[in-house]
Amino acid sequence: MKNLILLIVFSLLIINFSFGQGVAISDQSNAGVSTGAVLDVSSSSGQIGGAKGFLPPRIASEKYAVSAKSDGLMYYFTDTKSYGYWTTQGWCSFVISGPYQGEDIIPADPVVQNVMFTPLGGLAVKLSNKTGSTLSKGMLVKVDSLADNAVKLASGTDAMGVVYENILDNADGWIVISGIAEVLPYTDNAPIRGNRVRIHDSQPGYGNFSDTLSGNDVIAHSREIGYCIKSAIAGQLARVVLQF
Repeated sequence: MKNLILLIVFSLLIINFSFGQGVAISDQSNAGVSTGAVLDVSSSSGQIGGAKGFLPPRIASEKYAVSAKSDGLMYYFTDTKSYGYWTTQGWCSFVISGPYQGEDIIPADPVVQNVMFTPLGGLAVKLSNKTGSTLSKGMLVKVDSLADNAVKLASGTDAMGVVYENILDNADGWIVISGIAEVLPYTDNAPIRGNRVRIHDSQPGYGNFSDTLSGNDVIAHSREIGYCIKSAIAGQLARVVLQF
């Protein structure tokens, strides 16, 4: 009984009900409700490090969200490090590319729901995998001419992006189209910082890292997709500045 009384007293200290105006939730006992607000959440700012924030539900990916979604439902997605809310047009989000800078935020608008900035500094768009198998992280892809909004493994001179995370067959996923990305070299190729990177000659989807061009210079240049900026061992992801 004593614990119950203490719990009730504590709750009354942090939650002030104003049935005519709305509800205030605060760590301050005298917090009021702003005019026109149904819910007013505030935190003390009297000392450095003393203020508290709002922490929404966190889930790993959009696919784990509840099936019965209502307009305005909000989550924080830990895979893309972004806040998302549901509308009849799908998931909308604003994404922060790194330490908070006001200009880094993409407005939460359906028009940009399929665009994000990656933590490495890449610009990614959401496209579909219609290849019949999983696309692995770091593989080079091109536009799939047989399906809308889809990609397939790159070969020749037509790469347009890099797979950001593994994408299962017939699923949507992120493709980095500019900036910095991690590219997967073939098993016999050890990336070295400063290498030119191009589509592998005989292994579609893989990157080939070399410090020189080979063969016809024009063709070689057309196969290039960027420059390696961080060394890696053979067969492991290497960081690349893209130049599609």
